[in-house]
Amino acid sequence: MRGRHGSGSAGHPHEDAFLKLDSAKAMGELGWRPRLVLDQALAMTVAWYRDFHDGRDVRKRTLAQIDALIGDEEGTRNAAV
Repeated sequence: MRGRHGSGSAGHPHEDAFLKLDSAKAMGELGWRPRLVLDQALAMTVAWYRDFHDGRDVRKRTLAQIDALIGDEEGTRNAAV
């Protein structure tokens, strides 16, 4: 059943209907905060997929994005990638 969503094996419902992302517990109990706002995360994701689609080096893009995030953490703001 390639490329089809719905029931899993043996007629059981697919798990994605039960999965939910919620960072509230990590925020409340661990003091975690996201590093990016939604617009930044989407821009980085779109840039990665454009590189992938155009046959460019996505490893290079990935490493540059990681370096930008680490640089932000260390107080040295890198250009958006």
